[in-house]
Amino acid sequence: MTKHSVPVIMYHSVGIPNKKWQWNYLTCPYEVFDDQLRTMKKKGFNSISLQQLYDYMNEGTELPKKPVVLTFDDGYLDNWIFAYPLLKKYNFKGTIYINPEFADPRNIIRKNLEDTWNGDHEINELESIGYLSWNEMKEMERERIIDIQSHTMTHSWYPINDEIIDFRHPGDPYIWMTWNNYLDKKPYLQIDDTSLVNYGEPVYNVGRAIGIRRYHPDENLKEHITNYVKNENRVNCMDDSKQRKSTRKELIMN
Repeated sequence: MTKHSVPVIMYHSVGIPNKKWQWNYLTCPYEVFDDQLRTMKKKGFNSISLQQLYDYMNEGTELPKKPVVLTFDDGYLDNWIFAYPLLKKYNFKGTIYINPEFADPRNIIRKNLEDTWNGDHEINELESIGYLSWNEMKEMERERIIDIQSHTMTHSWYPINDEIIDFRHPGDPYIWMTWNNYLDKKPYLQIDDTSLVNYGEPVYNVGRAIGIRRYHPDENLKEHITNYVKNENRVNCMDDSKQRKSTRKELIMN
């Protein structure tokens, strides 16, 4: 039996792009997603689960005509708010890969696009920033629309050696440092909370948590460097790359 290839389409966030989120380019506008599903349906595509794809590849189990697999990385809340109702609308299914450290631990199920269709909510009133709760995941699985799978425990970045490459400064991209410093707040930090940022904290050379051996920096050194930046009144200058390089050079010399 000749096996035919099956397309797998990967999404992340599906909803309304938020300019405050540093990775907002990962958001597929929900109107675009709706149009994509409508087009696939019109062209005769049938979404299948990863289990169906696995059974086909390993055992030759028969698949429907024009099969396609839809996956969603990271477990963003907007997968429940927008992607899930739209998948139901077109009788499609998908797989969401979640990171347990990001899962919202609260016992909640939030309003979604179905509530706007029913006239119970306005789209601009829907909460869409954050991550899925376990209850929302269970509900999607219960209806057999979504299959929940693992996307690593942390989905973070960790130091790999003692090389200091930067310092935390206003507008910096090092949100994972806030994640690592406040694990209990991680489910609520899709957008970095500047009130939690420890400006002046050294940024070490890092790598993705899934593929590196983690280096644990000296906490006393971190405290010393952070205090040095604060005591020298350099926090307000930390958004200047030349100033940060100068500070780094002074610290190395000292």
